[in-house]
Amino acid sequence: MWAHLAVELVVCAWILLMLAADLLVPVARKSSLWMIALVGIAMGAACLLLQPQPGASHLLFGMWTADPFARFFKTLFLLTAAVVIIMTRSFGASRHLGAFYLLLLTALLGMLTLSSMNDLLLLFLGLELLTFSLYIMAAYLKTDPRAVEAGMKYLILGSVSSGFLVYGVALLYG
Repeated sequence: MWAHLAVELVVCAWILLMLAADLLVPVARKSSLWMIALVGIAMGAACLLLQPQPGASHLLFGMWTADPFARFFKTLFLLTAAVVIIMTRSFGASRHLGAFYLLLLTALLGMLTLSSMNDLLLLFLGLELLTFSLYIMAAYLKTDPRAVEAGMKYLILGSVSSGFLVYGVALLYG
């Protein structure tokens, strides 16, 4: 069972490691945080490659599924996160990229959860984990008024849509 959850557990551990690294690395060396984030993505990809390839298995009381469809999307999400990390490495320490990489890994964890969900509760948890990170990333440039406006609009729209989702799930189960 734990082998099928290894990618998510590695990304979760790497989120904690990125948090510690962002706090402990001196300001002069903050520009190298992209390497730590990229190593975390590589470790997640290695865990994905080493996973047993089931036909379709359900874990955690049927809430979690491990099938080729989920494996494909996990691969896609890991590659996309690696490309984003490589593209943003040139911004340097002036933009506080440690927090950005932390948010990116948190959004990645939400996407990985969404790719393996087999239950509406896990759908809601994965979607909220993804969108909370994206709300903050939309308003990441605090000095740009357009970024702050985009973040606020995204937060309002996301809150309303989450309310509708929870209401729909309640109607479905009720």
